[in-house]
Amino acid sequence: MICELRTGRGRYTIVPESLHSKSKTNVRWEKYQEIREYEGNLSLDVGKVALSAALTIIYPGQGKRDEYCTAIAGILLKNSDWTEEQIDLFVSRIAEAANDDVKERSKKGTTTSKTDRKFGVNKISELTGYSHRSIQGLFNWIGIFQEMTNQISNDMIEKIVEYGADRYYVYLNVPEKDQIFKRRIIVNGTTLMNQKLFYEAAMSQARAWLPRQKAKDFETMMVAKFNAREKSKDYVKEAEEDYKFKRMFLDYLDTKGVYTDKEQLFIHKLPYYNPKNSTIEFDLNNFEKELAKIKVNMARVDLVIKVQNILKAENYHGKYQEKSCASWKIQGEKFDSKKIIWEGESVVVENQAGKKDE
Repeated sequence: MICELRTGRGRYTIVPESLHSKSKTNVRWEKYQEIREYEGNLSLDVGKVALSAALTIIYPGQGKRDEYCTAIAGILLKNSDWTEEQIDLFVSRIAEAANDDVKERSKKGTTTSKTDRKFGVNKISELTGYSHRSIQGLFNWIGIFQEMTNQISNDMIEKIVEYGADRYYVYLNVPEKDQIFKRRIIVNGTTLMNQKLFYEAAMSQARAWLPRQKAKDFETMMVAKFNAREKSKDYVKEAEEDYKFKRMFLDYLDTKGVYTDKEQLFIHKLPYYNPKNSTIEFDLNNFEKELAKIKVNMARVDLVIKVQNILKAENYHGKYQEKSCASWKIQGEKFDSKKIIWEGESVVVENQAGKKDE
């Protein structure tokens, strides 16, 4: 036991000349001045004394002390209303009691507040070998139980990396016995936003038991991590919905052909290439029918939106031999008499007879 606060029912206080219940001796004052009411928050202040004593007892050896003090400061900065100066003083007194270099640790609250990454429970557990639950129990003495739960979750969920369309890697720091293992789970956006689904994914994929948070705290944490997400170097662009739609359109051009004779567009509704301005004109109804053949069905309004936003096409009211020839038009690059380039893809151009140029 580090300290004991004797107050409330079931406890008692003795005064000088009382007989001690175990030693059968009389209790006397070691030093007496006066009895007066304590003006501060007794439970909190005793908790601070107990916490500082415990953190001094488990103070690590050389090479680990700076990170240890940084982690203490990080926990207090994230989970309490203490000022930087109060944290500076708290950490420096622990360092002094542990016979450490007080000067090196005296500004931990101030300096840690200015860094992007703040160590927390994971780091103290790693440096001391004590479990997360034990570390949490120490900080519970100053009344930040829920805050500590949030801190543990925040430390366990290291980062989010976007891997592809609606697919995310979530990197976790998973404690097992006295070690921390780095593991990765794969989730979609729905799972990221749903606390229950995310907890289940963490357990099933990484055997990670995340402490239960309040829904609001979970959302606040995940929003921050999502906004700070990285994009994987191996990002699967082919999985993007925009990319898939572009590929379907290019397959349509490849299947139907792209002709330099506008008659093909006017009569047969086939894609037409204008060599003068390097544009492709196509019939939306014909494209829609081709999509239906491969069992891609979407509302007309959604198809128009994709054509406008993804293909960057515009509704064009052109003519053929003075007759109306409405179509959708997209811009391509100049061709080398055999093919044109659209969105980085080669599209073969066919001649008026419908044969590919040689």
